[in-house]
Amino acid sequence: MHKQKKNPISTKILLIIAILLVFIAVTITILHLVKKYTNKEADGVSLTDGNLIINYNNGNKIKITKNKEYLYDIHLTNSSNEKIYYTITLHSTKSSNLDLVLLDNEQNEIESYSDFIGEKDIVLLKTLEPSSSATYYLKFNPNKTRFEGEISIHNESVNSLSFADLILLNNNVNKEKPKLSEPSTKDEGLLAGSDNDGVSYYFRGNVKNNYAKINDTLYRIVRINGNGNVRLIMDNALPNKLPYNSNSLIEGADTKTLATYEGSSLESELIGWYNQELAGYDSVIDYDIFCTDLDFIITDETINRYSVSYERIYNEKSPSFTCSENNISRSKIGLITADEIIYAGGNINKANKSYYLYKKELSSNYLTMTSYYINSNNNVTMMNVKPTGELGEGILVTNNSLIRPVININSRAKVKGTGTDIDPYIIVP
Repeated sequence: MHKQKKNPISTKILLIIAILLVFIAVTITILHLVKKYTNKEADGVSLTDGNLIINYNNGNKIKITKNKEYLYDIHLTNSSNEKIYYTITLHSTKSSNLDLVLLDNEQNEIESYSDFIGEKDIVLLKTLEPSSSATYYLKFNPNKTRFEGEISIHNESVNSLSFADLILLNNNVNKEKPKLSEPSTKDEGLLAGSDNDGVSYYFRGNVKNNYAKINDTLYRIVRINGNGNVRLIMDNALPNKLPYNSNSLIEGADTKTLATYEGSSLESELIGWYNQELAGYDSVIDYDIFCTDLDFIITDETINRYSVSYERIYNEKSPSFTCSENNISRSKIGLITADEIIYAGGNINKANKSYYLYKKELSSNYLTMTSYYINSNNNVTMMNVKPTGELGEGILVTNNSLIRPVININSRAKVKGTGTDIDPYIIVP
C-alpha cells in the first residue's frame, strides 16, 4: 500500500495562513494595549442633558500617569432655540498635579489652569448659542500633570438660582451685631443691613468665599444690594493711577461740584475701560446706585468744610448704606464708598491687613467715591484707603491714585462656583 504524498503547495498555503493569523492576533493585541494605555482612542461616550447633546470623543474617564501629551476632544450641540449655560467639570479622585489648557475648535487657547488640586472639582462655566455646536480640547501638560478622574458636562440652564440666591444658599447670615467702630480681623461672614432698596447682605472681615471671576479678572463680593444685585469690587487695581476729577471748575459753580462722580474725569475713564473690558457682560451689569456726598458742613473751629460723610464716619462712627437722594449717582461702574470700607472691616487710621479688601500688592492709596472736605485753599479731597487697609486723610481730586472699579451684577447672570479663590463664582452673560 502506497502512502499518499503531501502536496507541497497546500502546505505552504497553510503555513502562510497561519503566519497571517498570528500577525493579525499580535496586531490586535498591540492596538488594544495602545488604546488602553494612551487614552488616544478610548471609546467615545455620547449623552444628552436636556437640549444639550454631549459627545466625549475620547471617553469621559481620565488617567494620566506617563510623560505623554494627552488631548481630550469634547463636542457639544445645542438643539434648542435658547442659549444654554453649561459647566465643564474635572473631578479628581485623588490628589493630583494639574496643568491644563482649554482649547477651542481651532486649538487656540481659551483659558488655562495649573495647580495642585487635591480631591476636588475644577468647574468652568460656558455658554452655547441657540442651534449651534462647539468643540473643545482639553490639553494636559505631559511633564507636570498626574491626574486621575473624569470629565463631566452639565446643562445648567434649568438652574433658576440668581447670583444673590446662590450666595445666600452658600452662607449662613450672621445674626451677631458687628462692632463697626473697630477693624474686623476675623471671618465674620455675611451680615444683614439695609440700603435705599431694602435688606442688604454684606461680607465682613477675613472672609475666604466672596471671590468672583469675570473673564480672567478676580473680584470680591462687597454685598448683595437691597434690589438683589450683587456688588463687586476688583480684587486688584487698574494698572494706571488716575485722579478722581481733573476737570476745571465751571465758572460760577460751587467747588463741591468737583466731588460729583457724574461728569468727572474718572467716570469718563472708567466708562472707557468698561466698554473695552466688560462690553460682553453688559446685559448682566446693571445701572445701580453709587453714593457720593455733596453736603458739606462749616464748623466753628476751622474754615474747612467737612462733608456729612466725614461727620457720620469719623465722628459719629455710624456708617450707612443708605444714600440721600441728592447724592445718588446711577451708573454701570463706579467706586466703593468709605461706608462700605467700614462695613467690610476697615477702620479710621487703624491698620488692618486681615480683611478681604486689604491687598498686599497695592503699595499706595486707592480711592473711594466719598468726599472728605474742602480745605482752606478751596480744594476738594476724597476719602482714600491706605496701603495698610485703613481710611486715610483724604486725597485731592486732582491727585493720581489707584482705582478699584465696582460693578453690580443682576439676576440675569448665570453663575457657578463656591466663591473661594480656587473655585470663584464664575459669571457668564
